[in-house]
Amino acid sequence: MKSNTLKRFLLSLSAITLLACQTPGSQSTQSKSEDGVSSTNKQADHLLTVDCLLPGQIRKLGAGATYVTPRRPIKTSASSCEIRAGEYVAFDRANFATALKIWLPLAQGGDPAAQTYVGEIYEKGLGVPPDHFAAAEWYRRAAKQDHSRARINLGYLYEKGLGVEKDLTKAINLYRQASGIESDDLQFASVLQASHESEIEQAVSTLKTQLEQQKRKVLDLRSKIKKLEATLVSHQQDVDKARVAMAEAKIKLLTAQQKQGNGNVDPKKLNALRSKLSQKERLFADQEKKLAVIQGKMDQQNIQMNAALVSAKQKNSALQNKIRIKDQEVDNVKNQLAKVSSELSESREAVQNTKVKLSAKVEQIYSDREQILLERKSLASNFDGQLDDMVRQLEVSQKALLSKEAEVSSLQDENQGLRLSSGAKQSQNNSQMLGMKRNLDVANKELLQLKSTISGQQQEFNRQKEQMVASMQDQQDEETKAAMQLRDRKINDLNSRLVQREQEAEFEREHMRKLVSKMTEQADKVKTLKSTDLLKLASAGPIIEIIDPPIFITRSLPSIRLPSSARQREVLGKVSASSGLAGFYINDVKHPIEGEGIFRFSARLTEQEFEKPYQVVAVDTLGQRTQYQFNLIKDGEGAVQRSSKEIIQSNSNDFGAYYALLIGNTEYEHWSDLVTPKQDVTVIAKLLEEQYGFTVEVLTDATRYEILTAIHTYKDKMSENDNLLIYYAGHGDLDKVNKRGHWIPVDGEAGNPSQWIKNVDITDMINTIPAKDILVVADSCYSGTLTGSSISRVDRQISPDKMSQYLRLLSQARSRVVLSSGGEVPVLDGTPGSKHSVFAQSFIDALERLKEPVAGYRLFIDVATDVSKKAQQLNFPQEPRYAPIRHAGHESGDFIFVPKG
Repeated sequence: MKSNTLKRFLLSLSAITLLACQTPGSQSTQSKSEDGVSSTNKQADHLLTVDCLLPGQIRKLGAGATYVTPRRPIKTSASSCEIRAGEYVAFDRANFATALKIWLPLAQGGDPAAQTYVGEIYEKGLGVPPDHFAAAEWYRRAAKQDHSRARINLGYLYEKGLGVEKDLTKAINLYRQASGIESDDLQFASVLQASHESEIEQAVSTLKTQLEQQKRKVLDLRSKIKKLEATLVSHQQDVDKARVAMAEAKIKLLTAQQKQGNGNVDPKKLNALRSKLSQKERLFADQEKKLAVIQGKMDQQNIQMNAALVSAKQKNSALQNKIRIKDQEVDNVKNQLAKVSSELSESREAVQNTKVKLSAKVEQIYSDREQILLERKSLASNFDGQLDDMVRQLEVSQKALLSKEAEVSSLQDENQGLRLSSGAKQSQNNSQMLGMKRNLDVANKELLQLKSTISGQQQEFNRQKEQMVASMQDQQDEETKAAMQLRDRKINDLNSRLVQREQEAEFEREHMRKLVSKMTEQADKVKTLKSTDLLKLASAGPIIEIIDPPIFITRSLPSIRLPSSARQREVLGKVSASSGLAGFYINDVKHPIEGEGIFRFSARLTEQEFEKPYQVVAVDTLGQRTQYQFNLIKDGEGAVQRSSKEIIQSNSNDFGAYYALLIGNTEYEHWSDLVTPKQDVTVIAKLLEEQYGFTVEVLTDATRYEILTAIHTYKDKMSENDNLLIYYAGHGDLDKVNKRGHWIPVDGEAGNPSQWIKNVDITDMINTIPAKDILVVADSCYSGTLTGSSISRVDRQISPDKMSQYLRLLSQARSRVVLSSGGEVPVLDGTPGSKHSVFAQSFIDALERLKEPVAGYRLFIDVATDVSKKAQQLNFPQEPRYAPIRHAGHESGDFIFVPKG
């Protein structure tokens, strides 16, 4: 754990410290039970949410009939389930089968809530791959019964194209139905993102565009031909009229000539008829020429139309071929990747099997060697025992010899004493001396005999010792010869087996080296694939998001509404590309990008542009293209300035009671200490109490048990019309395998996730709290969010009456949303001269500025804008996020902040 001096030095040096997703500091141990889990941790685990199957109710029918109802599934804490004699599977062992067993019977019976839970079980997977198709089917069943949560979940699947065909309009309609905002005066608007089109989608789009152009060209040609045909008919009629007139003129001329021959016609009149006939002939010739010209034009138009049709067919065929080629290329790349992945998997499996076999063989070799050593040790021990027995016998014989020698010496001493006695006594003792002499002789004989025996035993001992030593040296002792020969054979056999095993091990090692070489070769094959193809498959492509104003979904294109008196609207959006942004264009004109991918432009509406949609295009460095189009449409209502007094004076009791649980962890046992969390929650608590009327509970330096206990108490404390805000500031960590975040309590050990708090556990606990709206504000990591598209939004330029109506409608739908300080990366803690983290300061400032009720998303826009500016100044990227929490009971509402008024 770093000292305060070092912390201040680093703070001044870097100008920032990191709050979330950090590495631990020094570690220490905690008292644990025999199974390695602390007793406090076990108590905390009992507060986590499980699928509980309660016993059936005992009911009485009339005076004589009693029956038991079917067992009832609920979601509750493990401790509550135990108290109510329920059955559950411990949360850390729960899986797909156990969860499905609880809820499936009730879902099959038609219960919409159970059907939604079953859909979520299929969508989560719980230890098996998710089945989005089955999830969508169960969501549809519940949605048909007007279950809002099922509509939200089904809309998410349609928006992402999971288990169903991707359909953004259908998704927004489901969100709209779930929110209850369906009137003409107050429509559902949403946060929309456009993701990149694949090459196939672009090819299809290009094909459709070109085909439409060809169709329009053919239609134009047909229209021209029709006009030419009409002109041709008109001219044909004129020609026919001219022909008739000319025929009539000829007839008149012939009649006149006949009369002239009879002398009855005036020559002047005859000349006039001739002149008129000549004029008719010239007119007829002109009409025929015009008719020929029109016929030629029509023939030319027919030729052009036929050529255009042939060209369209050729282009259509060529584009279809391109699409097929692209399909084949994509399929080939996918097949190569699948093949390489399969071969790599098989190679890894073969290497693992080889390692297991090799390890088993090595263990067997070591076991055989130990057996040989034990047998040799046993043989040596038997030999040592025999030597010990012979040494003990020799020691006994030597002790007997010493005893006899002492006895002889004593007799000799007595004999010498008797010789020195007086003569008187000599005569009396002669008989005794003779007896003693005889005894001495006997003792001497026994002594000599004993010495001879001992000498013989010593010689025998030496001989046997020499024989045993010799037998041990050449292993040919008669008593152990057969056993030693057997052991020799065993040793020889083991040595042979050892050599064989070593050869097999060397073969396996060689095989493993070949497999490793093959794996390397397969990896090289992967590298030889086009890097752009692989990156395109892995990259999500550019993402375009329109932040403000809200987007409305129509039957044609997404739309932005303009008040009747307005001709333009400022548009704020954001663009991001994981591989890097190469270009950004609005209506084919390159447009500048601000920090953090923010873009702004003025959308203008003119009579000429009324039907022309705005087109926003982003292209990343891999050539992937995202296109986003929207229309500008006129609203029937003029722009009205918002009157904050009207909204503030509305009855705030309509929104229910407000509670807040604020958690600020600063001093950690096993992680580095933080600077600002305690000060953050203290100031926010005062602000929520005084300006917003919250009932606030503050926890500082809270343990895992204390945090879970505090959240658990709100399950019984709150009603279905209340609102809860949970604020957490402290360390967080992200599981890089399943992308799940954790909150780190002050007693959480580094590297021991069982002592942390999973975000999914918080989600499950929130799901059981009956509150209408719940907002989690996490100045730390929080993953597992849904999509911003299911959050309804409203234009800031609507009238106060509609704003009040919108907020009330919004508050009637349940919401479970999270406002996080950043994504899956570290975020800023404190800066020099600041008492609060960057996020907390922006959150405090936004709350202080509010003078009228607003939805949580509007507060998020203010916070995110402020955080982005500060982060950009510090050259440290940080992007707050706001979205519903998946599988926590969100129903398209939003958290409403209502200042006191």
